[in-house]
Amino acid sequence: MSQVDTISPVQPKPSPDDLTDAAEEMIYRITHDLSASMRSLVQLSTWIAEDLEDAGVAMPADAQANVALLRSRGARLQNMMKDLLTYTCVGQSRRSFDGDWATLLESVRADASKVAQFSVRTDMQAIPQIGHFDLQKLLSVLVSNAVKHHDHADDGCIEISANRVKNAVEIRVKDDGPGIPAEVRRHLCKLLTSLEPRDHLEGSGMGLAIACKIAEVYGGSLDITDVAQDRGCLVKVTLPLQIT
Repeated sequence: MSQVDTISPVQPKPSPDDLTDAAEEMIYRITHDLSASMRSLVQLSTWIAEDLEDAGVAMPADAQANVALLRSRGARLQNMMKDLLTYTCVGQSRRSFDGDWATLLESVRADASKVAQFSVRTDMQAIPQIGHFDLQKLLSVLVSNAVKHHDHADDGCIEISANRVKNAVEIRVKDDGPGIPAEVRRHLCKLLTSLEPRDHLEGSGMGLAIACKIAEVYGGSLDITDVAQDRGCLVKVTLPLQIT
């Protein structure tokens, strides 16, 4: 009897998009599962401190410092995992933005810590075609970054606008802070990249990576430039125009 060789069909190589989707699916599953455990670990440090206090045991100063450090690092990891989940869910917003800028900007102000100390000017004249929560997250990231990296928070100014440019909407967030050096701008859309060490300025290093992905998913772009004056930064996001 003659031998018949079985030839397995050649499997096509996965496309870059397939590899990206697989990686993001893995990130989603890992961060989702770890989030509950991390919350428990942070809470556990609080319970230990409370139990010692209830038992009348004075915690040494070094132990208090270590518990505070555990809480701080735990909160940092929680924020990082939260932002990783947000990153993997970009583009899945089921609710489209309805053009209610007033309500959306109020949510952005609530998200951005310390923005109440800033002068905020808005000029929203066009409506982009984008998911509501993705647009809210986009603006929250850009406004929060402007606030967080500003060196004169007591008299800082942020300008937010959305205007039609040809067949697109250009969203601009401009501040009068110290600006971003040109040589580091191209790295800021990478995951876990921060302008400053996290021990100096707390942050997950995910904000601009999320903003860049939102722009990309909706067929737009994000650019960081200088402003006309000596100080400040201008972030321009181009998105498709919503036809009404």
